[in-house]
Amino acid sequence: MSTESKQEYPFYDELRRAILSGSSRTVALTGNVPDLFRLDGEGTSAYVPLVDFLSRRFDVATYVPVVYELGKPIRFVNERDRQRFLKAWVTFQTGLSDGDAKIERVLNPGTKIEHGKVAEELMGQLEEAAGKPAFALELLRAMCECSRAVVKGQPVFSDIAGQQLHLVIIIEGTDLLIPEGQVSTMSDSHLHRIATARDWFSDLGFLEGGDTVVLITESRGLLNERVAKLPQLAEVEIPLPDEVERLRFIRWFADFKPEGQKPKLWSTDEELAVSTAALTILELRQLLIGASHDARSGRGPLQLKDVTRLVERFIQAQLGGDEVVEYLRPEHKLDDLIGFKRLKAFIREEILPGLKDLTKDAISSIIVCGPNRAGKTYAFEAVAGELGIVILVLKNLRSKWFGGTDVIFGRLKRVLSVLRKALIYVNEADTQFGGVGGDVHETERRLTGRLQVMMSDVKLKGRIHWILDTARPHLLAPDIRQPGRGGDCIVAVFDPEGDERKEFIRWATEHVLEGPLDDAAMAKVEAATGEYSVGAYTTLRSTLKRKARKTGGKMALEAVLYVVENTMLPDVGLERRYQTFQAALNCSWKPLFPPSLIDVPRDQLYRQVAELEQLGIH
Repeated sequence: MSTESKQEYPFYDELRRAILSGSSRTVALTGNVPDLFRLDGEGTSAYVPLVDFLSRRFDVATYVPVVYELGKPIRFVNERDRQRFLKAWVTFQTGLSDGDAKIERVLNPGTKIEHGKVAEELMGQLEEAAGKPAFALELLRAMCECSRAVVKGQPVFSDIAGQQLHLVIIIEGTDLLIPEGQVSTMSDSHLHRIATARDWFSDLGFLEGGDTVVLITESRGLLNERVAKLPQLAEVEIPLPDEVERLRFIRWFADFKPEGQKPKLWSTDEELAVSTAALTILELRQLLIGASHDARSGRGPLQLKDVTRLVERFIQAQLGGDEVVEYLRPEHKLDDLIGFKRLKAFIREEILPGLKDLTKDAISSIIVCGPNRAGKTYAFEAVAGELGIVILVLKNLRSKWFGGTDVIFGRLKRVLSVLRKALIYVNEADTQFGGVGGDVHETERRLTGRLQVMMSDVKLKGRIHWILDTARPHLLAPDIRQPGRGGDCIVAVFDPEGDERKEFIRWATEHVLEGPLDDAAMAKVEAATGEYSVGAYTTLRSTLKRKARKTGGKMALEAVLYVVENTMLPDVGLERRYQTFQAALNCSWKPLFPPSLIDVPRDQLYRQVAELEQLGIH
């Protein structure tokens, strides 16, 4: 049996402080709400859902927890509290306490005061709330009125010493009860619930009373804005479990398993806790149950690669699947890059030390610009390969569902808060960051603003690094390009020139040639591929490889030259030229420039850009 100390949760302390201080009578409890939480008793402990944790952990004598879950009756956690409230309800409804009712019957024998019937009606209404959410809200609001009622100078809802009691109403699944959405498309029932909740939480008597309503929802953005935007609605966020919390659960799980069923690990409990960053306790439990089954079946220990695969799957599931985020662990490194001599030197001398730094002086974000198909993504995936860390590729944080974007962002924030080291890669960053202007939808502005704040969050410095990949750096919001965010390091990746171009030509052709390229053949290929990007050379290599299979894997020089000279690139030359000039104008390190641009004055680059824009190139 574990002898560890009681589990403390900062979010619970914050919620408890809000309730006891009366600073807010309505609190949205958001974040990692579907998880399990440790509930410690005398000599025992268990991991339970959030509702059970809150209702059983709140131990202040003058506060009575009441729970409402959709599809279930309204319930009091303690039978003693239920009986006290029934008595208070009768007094509230009749205006007479039990003693007063007895006196009334003596003085007026014909008077019928059916206290028992009033109590029975309330018990029936508590049960009836299971199938009637609108009715449940109305009843809960009435219960708060009862809780703060005073008859003949005495509170109707009190303990045996006459001290007033207060309700703490815990409502689970509030986003289903009062969901966000277009009011014009909502049913009358939804509208009724929204109106009731808004009126209840704005009622002056409720605000000045002692009762509190706790709304459980993963994101405040999932609540209808008529409630979510109430200034008196406070928010307390539950983070993902940190390393210490995960380690505590791992050891607790093993303590309660008999010998032969304890999970077997490739390493220590501490290593498993480190490797399972971003998992909830619920997901960690699933992992350990599988390992326990394997131990019972006589299989080998849980391996790191299995944990890594499951963590990647869980993170993708939390963030909305592979349509939202892709989890990469690149294996190639800088030495695997063809050409890029200047870029590789800059990465080794400046970027890698800046990313390895674990202090607040670390590079927090990098903007990578240059024409499309110049090899930007492959080059900076090699950075992750050098560091041995993962890349989270953000694809689309926007949701078509009301409140969905806020949910995805909230999950991303929670995941990043517990990862030890990761690169966040954003492709086409100029479109992913939707802007903050007045012509941009409010959700877009909110998402972009939050991402900008996250990029400069000191809590993530040294752990989370952002790489914003774009062919149009000038379209990024000025806030993104300023120092402290992406403006600290804007790296340009250009098409290969000179000796680097020859390296790509040899890489693309010599693997199928019967002999090496001579100077004359190199000149012909170089002339024919003058507008080639790294991506175009990659395509040429694959094309020659396919054709060579028909001739035993090799091709004559003439056949290779025929393919090169007769291959026509798509008509995007002017667009790529425009992107090249924009990369040069925004690059923060001039030695990265290719020979053709190194001595070009900045005003001439501006003129080139303006001339292309006059042709409609953007």
